[in-house]
Amino acid sequence: MSLPGGNFRRFVLVSADEQAILDALHAEAEWPRQDVVELARALDAELLSYTDLRDASMFTRGLARWVSKPVALAWLAFRRRGTFYFANAENTAIPLALLLKLRPAARVAFIGHRLTTPLKTRLIRAFNLLRQAHVVFCYSALQERHIVDRLAFPADRVRLIPFQVDERFFTPSAEPAVGRGVVSVGREMRDYPTLFAALEGTGVPVTVVASSPWSKRADETANR
Repeated sequence: MSLPGGNFRRFVLVSADEQAILDALHAEAEWPRQDVVELARALDAELLSYTDLRDASMFTRGLARWVSKPVALAWLAFRRRGTFYFANAENTAIPLALLLKLRPAARVAFIGHRLTTPLKTRLIRAFNLLRQAHVVFCYSALQERHIVDRLAFPADRVRLIPFQVDERFFTPSAEPAVGRGVVSVGREMRDYPTLFAALEGTGVPVTVVASSPWSKRADETANR
């Protein structure tokens, strides 16, 4: 999908502390490219993250402390007077869309990870927040249907996309290993105890990497 016409100054917004994530990844000998960094480079865009809140105004830092970091990041981006924004999560995109009602010509594109929660659905409907959206990306068909059917957003402006993978870093082996097993990665909305219970006594090997630079959920694989 192309961007709408006009002379846009583009901003890429992230809902995680991108610099901290990059620092952690770069501690390894090799690391995959980060999608938001590559997108910012391709669009010649400014990349804003929680890291930028440290040097922001006292008011913005107060928002981060007393309201939330996503709201503060949305305010910081709004103050940059951009005309086209990209947010990689709705927790920044929703407050940003509300602020952009004061700037009707501006547009935002964002990834909707989980717009099906009652609170998000009510907020979007009550304030007609998708009016400022140029396109909404999502990772699951359930979210896609919710955006179109429940939030009444045009189907031709919703994009169901696969989760990003750096194809230069993750490449198939010339001789794939023969065998069976389960590999599961990530922490958010996972149910590893059920996975372990289902595999108990089967002899099926399982490898779990229950890490995430974003998720605040407890590691359910600890001491297992």
